[in-house]
Amino acid sequence: MSSEGDEPPVITLAELEACALNEPIAGLNQASMTAVSIAYGNASAAAKSPCKEVFRMLAEIAGIHLTPAIGARCGGLVLRWRTGGP
Repeated sequence: MSSEGDEPPVITLAELEACALNEPIAGLNQASMTAVSIAYGNASAAAKSPCKEVFRMLAEIAGIHLTPAIGARCGGLVLRWRTGGP
């Protein structure tokens, strides 16, 4: 993991792969982004590096809630969920 100045740390692919990404959300009975964000936030608080930073990043990403109106103000930002391969 590297960091420059005030920039957030950069998480490498190896660090991401070292963490059990499904564990924090495995017990959820709902798929809301709020629930996912809270689960990863709790996991981040209990984890050691590098998983602490990985789970924190996932908590922050899941905590982003965009609506079509926000996308229009952001220059037409569009989020798409993909399943399967590239």
